[in-house]
Amino acid sequence: MSNRDVGADELARGSSSPSSATRPARELHKPRASEPRSVDKRSSRKPDMRRVARSWALAILYAHEYVRELETLCASVPSLLREGGEPEGVEELALSLVNGVGEHVSALDEVIQRSSPRWRVVRMSVIDRNIMRLACYELFHRRDVPPRVVLNEAIELAKKFGAEQTRSFINGILQQVCSDNAIVLSDG
Repeated sequence: MSNRDVGADELARGSSSPSSATRPARELHKPRASEPRSVDKRSSRKPDMRRVARSWALAILYAHEYVRELETLCASVPSLLREGGEPEGVEELALSLVNGVGEHVSALDEVIQRSSPRWRVVRMSVIDRNIMRLACYELFHRRDVPPRVVLNEAIELAKKFGAEQTRSFINGILQQVCSDNAIVLSDG
């Protein structure tokens, strides 16, 4: 059973493990009002503007696979972002990423294909190939982001939007892209 098969009540309590999802709801522990709740300090932080922009860029690229009018998709982004209350700067960066990937998609696909001889880019899942396109675009055209950060952010997108094996698949191919193109991943 995947995390996507978990019932709404389990998700609301933050339980997404398969073992808890298979037990009847009456057996699941429900915290009482007197029990202290743990606070995840990370969840109280504002999301990083770049991470939010990458998520939006991925959503636009995903939609672009099915709706070919990229200009129409990009035109709807400002109103969606306003409705979502996204941080300032998200729109500009998301559209910059989308337009950059769109402009260089053939070259990005070639780079990915050279580093993934067993998987044709067109046969990869829509999410996987667009996460890798975004990452490769940032690796080769956005020198303001360190390569290690690019890979970590791609893996975070894979965890959030991809299948269970997506993160290791993307990590392996992007590591190979870096190796094939002499991109150093050191932090310092």
